[in-house]
Amino acid sequence: MIYLFSDKRSRKIALIANCIINQNSKVDKYALYPAMVPGFVDLLEKYGFGIEQMPCPEMYTAGIRRWWQVSEQYSTSGYIRSFTFLANIVLDLIEDYIRSNFKVVLIGVDGSPTCGVNYTDTDQKNQWMGSPTIKFKKEEDYIIKGEAPFIKVLKKQFYLRDLPEIPMIGLPLDIPGEKINLKIIEKFLSEV
Repeated sequence: MIYLFSDKRSRKIALIANCIINQNSKVDKYALYPAMVPGFVDLLEKYGFGIEQMPCPEMYTAGIRRWWQVSEQYSTSGYIRSFTFLANIVLDLIEDYIRSNFKVVLIGVDGSPTCGVNYTDTDQKNQWMGSPTIKFKKEEDYIIKGEAPFIKVLKKQFYLRDLPEIPMIGLPLDIPGEKINLKIIEKFLSEV
């Protein structure tokens, strides 16, 4: 049975990658803002989305003083076990929303080694990305199309709980040189 609410709630939830609204969780040299992406929370409010902030899988597994890693390094069995644990915490928070017909969306971080929705970083050329000061000749040397390990695990847990996939988009926060364009996020929020 679906409970119908008789108050002003929007019945819309945005599941947000931690670092979008907490730049303090970023690996060294990747925080672009002092606190959060400017204007992001205002945009969610404009479209009536409440916020559920996902735990940062990198902070959970490697801490704040971690070094720069790529998706292949986070794709090992130990990390995947930890990500599965975190994904289940996230789903424990939002499963009831989904089953009660709330609109739930996910906004990840494209270019992230763990939370990339459309793009993640890579070491396909066996030159380990390492420090963000390392320069590559072509973007495809370190960024590839595809989901990062935590997003893959999260989607698998949705499937295992017999939950429908939710709309997802990535903010290109971790793609070097890419400009943050909140109009893309606004278009996404206005259409879901």
